[in-house]
Amino acid sequence: MSNLNHSRILAIISFTSLIVLVVPSAFATNHQEQFPTFYRNMTIFKGDTITVTNPTQPYGTNFQVDGDGFGSGQVSNGSSVSFTFNKIGDFAIFDDLHRNLTGFINVVDPTVTPIIITVPSPIVVQSTSSSGTVVTYSVTAVDAVDGPITPVCTPTSGSTFPVGTTTVTCTASDAAGNSKTATFAVTVNAQQITGPLITTSTDKSSYAFGDTIVVSGVIQSVVPGTPLTIQIFDPNNNLVSVTQVGVSNDGKYINSISITGTAWTTSGMYTLKAQYGPPNVTAQLTFYFSGQSSVTIPSPASNNSWYPGKGLKQGDYFSYNVCWTDWHNCAPLQMNFWVKNETSDGSEWNVVFAVVDGSNVQKGVMTIGKITPDPASFDSNISDYTAVYRSTVSWLDSFATKDSPKTFNVPAWGRTGSVGGQSVGPLDQEEITVGSGTFNAWVIGWHYGVDNKVWVDPNLPFPVKAIVYVDVTTGIPPINYNLELLQYGNSQTEPYFISTSSSLPLIPTQSSSAITAATDKSSYNAGDSVVVSGTVNPISSINPQQPVTVQTYNMYNVLVRIDQAIPSPNGAYSITIPTHGPLWQNTGTYTLKIQYDQPSSASKLTFHFNSGTITPVPTPQTQAEIDIAAGAGGSANAACVTANNCFAPNPLTVAPGTTVTWKNTDTAMHVVCSGKATDDACGKVFEDDSLKPGTTFQFTFADTGTYDYFCSVHPWMTGQVIVGQGGQPTVTPTPGSIILPPILKIVAKEWSQNTISDFDFLQSVQYLVNQGMLVVPHNASGYNSSSLSTIPQWIKNNAAQWTDGSVSDATFASGIEYLFNSKYLPVSVNGIPIPVFNAQNQTIQPVPVIPIPTSIKVSTDKSSYFTGDTVIATILFSGANAGQNIAISFADPTGNTIISRTVTTDNTGSAISQFKIPSYAKEGTYQAVVTASVNSHNFNSSSQFSVQQKAPSVSIVSVQATDQQGNPVSSFSRGSSGYVKVLLYTQSNTPSLVTVNLFDSQLTTLGIGSLKTTLATGQSEIILSFAIQNDATVGTANIYVDTFTDWPSSGGKPLTPESSSTVGIQ
Repeated sequence: MSNLNHSRILAIISFTSLIVLVVPSAFATNHQEQFPTFYRNMTIFKGDTITVTNPTQPYGTNFQVDGDGFGSGQVSNGSSVSFTFNKIGDFAIFDDLHRNLTGFINVVDPTVTPIIITVPSPIVVQSTSSSGTVVTYSVTAVDAVDGPITPVCTPTSGSTFPVGTTTVTCTASDAAGNSKTATFAVTVNAQQITGPLITTSTDKSSYAFGDTIVVSGVIQSVVPGTPLTIQIFDPNNNLVSVTQVGVSNDGKYINSISITGTAWTTSGMYTLKAQYGPPNVTAQLTFYFSGQSSVTIPSPASNNSWYPGKGLKQGDYFSYNVCWTDWHNCAPLQMNFWVKNETSDGSEWNVVFAVVDGSNVQKGVMTIGKITPDPASFDSNISDYTAVYRSTVSWLDSFATKDSPKTFNVPAWGRTGSVGGQSVGPLDQEEITVGSGTFNAWVIGWHYGVDNKVWVDPNLPFPVKAIVYVDVTTGIPPINYNLELLQYGNSQTEPYFISTSSSLPLIPTQSSSAITAATDKSSYNAGDSVVVSGTVNPISSINPQQPVTVQTYNMYNVLVRIDQAIPSPNGAYSITIPTHGPLWQNTGTYTLKIQYDQPSSASKLTFHFNSGTITPVPTPQTQAEIDIAAGAGGSANAACVTANNCFAPNPLTVAPGTTVTWKNTDTAMHVVCSGKATDDACGKVFEDDSLKPGTTFQFTFADTGTYDYFCSVHPWMTGQVIVGQGGQPTVTPTPGSIILPPILKIVAKEWSQNTISDFDFLQSVQYLVNQGMLVVPHNASGYNSSSLSTIPQWIKNNAAQWTDGSVSDATFASGIEYLFNSKYLPVSVNGIPIPVFNAQNQTIQPVPVIPIPTSIKVSTDKSSYFTGDTVIATILFSGANAGQNIAISFADPTGNTIISRTVTTDNTGSAISQFKIPSYAKEGTYQAVVTASVNSHNFNSSSQFSVQQKAPSVSIVSVQATDQQGNPVSSFSRGSSGYVKVLLYTQSNTPSLVTVNLFDSQLTTLGIGSLKTTLATGQSEIILSFAIQNDATVGTANIYVDTFTDWPSSGGKPLTPESSSTVGIQ
């Protein structure tokens, strides 16, 4: 072998070399012995010489080269014979004496490097599909100089070959650019299945959630090792279950399918398809499923009874998002529990309990009673969490138990001390959607239509949802507890989300939020900091990437600033707002608008700000009281209704600035609401939504007028408050010039709508006069009504009509002139003095000219984004000065504003705003909208862009070897079928390709299984079968599971890292 290698090196250098073949001793002693393989095939260059030598044997032979001009040579003991090859081609060397073929010589051009390609013999395979089958093969190539090289073949190994014969072409190239091609054939024969191919049936025609479907049937023609695939589709043709089952040699099969998981929600006719071999070998049937949410709820007149824990049985499991005020101020938890079995005496349930508390995961066992499902005993590591369970999930067992169940046709189940003895009971039926589905549930609660509700489905042992608040006497109450059902079902083995709680995120909910807000003070001076704080409720609505947004407006409704802060996990937030800068120059009432996710959840409050011109002086307020008569809420025929004194006194006449206190002396709850019941105008001026017995409600009437009010719970109760007196004097404006700046119309509208106070209106007028922007005729010797303490109502009426175009500038100016001429401006309003300004002697400054921009345009850096990307919006405000404020907002496909900000132009009139698209953002078309106003000229522009979700999250929960029924096994037996169960979890419906590969201990494949389907949201279970051959190697086999978006050959990409497991082969 060394001589052969040496000769090749020489041949490369000189193109002529001597190659010596040494005849082994075995050649003479046994002439039937074949030459060693490394002698049999040789590649040499043209001009090379081969010498055959017999070094030791006494017996000779005669070697001959097949070809003209080579001759033959006798080789005896110690002799040799040489052949020089001057021709290019393939030649054979014969033992002429014994007629043995001893080898082949391939003579090549010394200027060309030879390449040898080894291809397989023709391949013939069977296919159970008319579309063909996957074929794998091996092709190698060797270059005389480069050594082994990789050939390129078409079609590639592992491709799907169609039925019929396909030629595979392989080409190998060396480093010098030389190439060689070889071909071979692959023939795919279709497996023929004839006759009545397949039958299938189910044990029943109708099923409910938690039932088991037993599927059985017969296959006419069995293909060894081929499993049967069973798919089930809901009424909307969504795949809800898929499994594979082995078929016995006589063609019979049977399989059990559990109706559990989030995919089983819709009621109606379901379709079962059994498929074997080719896609056209199918059987199909239908059955009825009642659905998770399609339950028959008792009507209000029925007497069906319920209590927490009713109907609870072994195998039931539940998953909730929950919070409780005594657990870290309502920090969110995911609470999962599964009823494992009964205790030994049968009086209690053993429950496996797992809690995901942020990064902390605790799992243990507790026992719960059958009379009331409260924890009786529990592992120490879950003791704190069982208290949360007791105060939330099983809280209603304070009113209903197995020994004392409650029906839904009674007005009350009892009273709760936590809300001052309020009656708790069924209120109404309501359709509600939570993580586990949509339910037509009963509402158990109190403060009807206001606060506390627990939704109960009579067919479930625990509530579907709850929002319960802490009872407080004033202000907005914080959350006491809330919960939402995410999943439920029945399983005789531990559910995946119990065993894998540490690897699963909190399941998001779609609950909307409400936000509370308060400031640390009611009045601030220039340089102070306004501290805004509150909570976002419910906890389940909190998104760690969603900020609370606080917008501050002055009395002219001009946006002063925007601040944001991320709420803590318990919903609390706090924002500090500094009161300095060029926009904090006006003294008056400022408004804060606080919003979290949806505009409907916004909260609003006001505070007084003193810029330094005026120091507010508190003033005493007069008091008045209205009593709500006993029995007023009992009936529309109550005596006080006839006497019109359910609110007494009625009507009540008071002076402006009077604080009126309503006191509830009745035994029922009332809601005092401004307006008339027939006008659907409840609460536009004032409203108290929960005036419980013995409590009070106050409102200060600052403006003159007549105020109607009523009880929105008992609309037959009506009342009236009359504030102040006075008529409208006749005023003839003094001739002269009138200058009314555009901003005054904005201020007048806010004042006429009671958005700003009289004090703020007068301050605005003073400011505009001092700046020379407001000029009206005046006569200081005119009216002498400085004794008035309020602005006459007719002036406010004029303001309202002027802003909507009903009266002229002159008519509105007459009211401003009246304020000048009557010396009204120097008087106080609500005890706050108005400084005197000299309207007669002031120097009128020219109104500054503000350049009007020509246009505004917004654009984004891209037209399409994925969730998690950053959107960069560029705004060009042509002709605008530097420092011009522009409001920009981004709205999702449903039109909801997801973020709003204020940006300022630079010297070129440009501004930039950017934001990161949250991972939970909806797909669809988004809109960026900008607005600006300059000197009463409004500008706006919008731009659209699309948002797509990134590849959905898929995780392989577990890979397990099982028997046909899905029970775990440790080994497979040769000559039988083995089954692999794969549990997967997805956050949304995901088109997926799942592949399972089984290899024995020698890495020999035992089978490849695959399933291409759409995985439903939540848990999916796939079972694939494998035929374990009789010659499989005994030992430990490896199972490998992968998921892809599609076949890699079609551009598919992995969805998960590869997961593996092992199983014994015996």
